[in-house]
Amino acid sequence: GDVHTIGHGLGVTPQVWIVKQRSGNGEFEDWFFWHHQMAASNVVDNRMLFLNTTAAVATYTGINAVTSSTIRVKSSTTAQNGDTYVAYAFAEKQGYSKFGKYVGNGNANGSFVYTGFKPACVIIKRSDAVNNWLIYDHKRSGYNPKQDKLYPDDTSAEDASTTSVDLLSNGFKLRASSASQNASGGTYIYMAFAENPFTTST
Repeated sequence: GDVHTIGHGLGVTPQVWIVKQRSGNGEFEDWFFWHHQMAASNVVDNRMLFLNTTAAVATYTGINAVTSSTIRVKSSTTAQNGDTYVAYAFAEKQGYSKFGKYVGNGNANGSFVYTGFKPACVIIKRSDAVNNWLIYDHKRSGYNPKQDKLYPDDTSAEDASTTSVDLLSNGFKLRASSASQNASGGTYIYMAFAENPFTTST
């Protein structure tokens, strides 16, 4: 199939990237989401989540390579030359952002995830089962536990149910045993961004 090379300008290999096709029809109509903690071989791996669905991690043969300068994806079924794409790439900065994984403990006094900073925003997805994406932030609830959340994978309004987290000075703590964020033995990936970064984006 056609290989598409997308420059990201980070100067280091991304730990998270997201790609969406903007024009044409083909395999990249979904929001392709790659996270380094889902990979078996660190950087070059073909396991994906989709930001617009609740699906568990799936193997996709179109992933080609991730380097310090580019993301390369391959269309295996549809010729897509001339189509346009949007891509977002993220690399960790100490004290600024963290992209990791954790295993749930199935307890309302849930797992603590160390980030090294107080998160302003945390995005969570269970990678080994079908569940919603969750977005928590420090603005909407204004206090712990944070219950107000958004679901990137559907059109629902903000949800204020009991599924919740604490955003703490050095990480976040799960405060529910729900399957979407803290099932016993469940595997989760996350993206966290600092409220008051100890460093700058440069």
